[in-house]
Amino acid sequence: MKSQLLQNPEIKREHLVPPVKLALVYLNKPLDVALTAQLTIATGHIETTFVGKSMDYKHKKVADKVASWGFSKESIKSLPEDKVQTVTELIERNPNSRLIGCVVSGGSNPFEFDWSDEDILVIGGANGLSRADQELMDGLVTIPTTEATSFMTVSNVVSALTYHILTQRGLWNKIR
Repeated sequence: MKSQLLQNPEIKREHLVPPVKLALVYLNKPLDVALTAQLTIATGHIETTFVGKSMDYKHKKVADKVASWGFSKESIKSLPEDKVQTVTELIERNPNSRLIGCVVSGGSNPFEFDWSDEDILVIGGANGLSRADQELMDGLVTIPTTEATSFMTVSNVVSALTYHILTQRGLWNKIR
C-alpha cells in the first residue's frame, strides 16, 4: 500500500509536521554523515546544521557513499543544511529554539522528553559534546543503554531520536 504522500505528490512533507532540527558538532566521520544524509532523504523531515569543522552532505566522501546506496546526486545536493562555526553562533541564529544536547550519561530520557517544534537536537562527533558546549545547552538527553555500552554511534543516535520525535509529532499517521 502506497503512502498518502506517494499517491498525492501535491502534499508537501514540510506541511505535514515540523522537521527535526539537528546540529552536528565537529562530526568528521564520512560514514556517520552519510548515514545521517540517508535518514534525511528517507524521512524528508530533518534540517541539519553543521557546526565547526564538520563534514557536510556535499563532501565528496559523503556524497559518494550516499550515491553508492542508489541515491541520486541531485537528492544529495538538495539536502537542507546550514553551517555555523560555533555552538554560540548556532544559539545566536536560533534565538527561539532550545538546544538539547545528547550526552553519553547524565541526561534526561529522550523518549520521555517534552520535545517542542523549535528544539534543536545537538550531537557531538567522535568525542561527543565538549563540557563547554554542554554548558550552553538548554537541556541534555541520554539514550538509555545497558552498562556494557560506553557510547553509541552518531548515526544510531540520530536514527533513534529522529524517528521518536517524528512519531511523537504524528508524521507516520499523516503520510499513510
